[in-house]
Amino acid sequence: MNPRQAHPGMDIWVRFIAGEGEGTEERESLASHLESCSRCTKDTEFLQNLQRARRVPKWVAPPTELSSAARRRPQGATLPPAPTQPRNVRWAPADVRGGVSTASASRMVSRMFPQAELGIVAIPPEASGEWRIEGRVWLREADARAIQVLLVHDDHVIASTEVFDGGYFELEDVVGSGWSLELHLPTGETLRLEDPDA
Repeated sequence: MNPRQAHPGMDIWVRFIAGEGEGTEERESLASHLESCSRCTKDTEFLQNLQRARRVPKWVAPPTELSSAARRRPQGATLPPAPTQPRNVRWAPADVRGGVSTASASRMVSRMFPQAELGIVAIPPEASGEWRIEGRVWLREADARAIQVLLVHDDHVIASTEVFDGGYFELEDVVGSGWSLELHLPTGETLRLEDPDA
């Protein structure tokens, strides 16, 4: 792939990560591009983390009816509530006060807001006790200004970073259950993603 060509799309990287096209010239070209392109390296790392999160033994795919309804709805429309399903594994960030973490698997969460879309992978703590939250933000209306991303617990900012439209972010810190992720948009609006199990 020469420098003047556009970056490969996410669908191409998904197939690449899955090992499709082993031994082909196209795959070799993609591998070469990946070695020299930090943007595509970030894309593939993010996709690999998403795949790991999906391979967790207790992964529960959304019901077919809900997925079909989501595809038929206009972008930004509110979806009907998901049917209740029992959850066998509790997912929660480490409880700093109690010193106990019952979480053992990564969790993928995505949300569509009228102003933006957010996708995250929350990776549970290992020896360090720190959770790692990786994500990507897409604004509905393009804006070249930075988006502030805050990891918040109660009224305390635990970690923060800045990201631009379509960009990746990573937050790493010790945090207890009841955390939330806040996106402070360039327009002044604030979007909030709550700990799903709080």
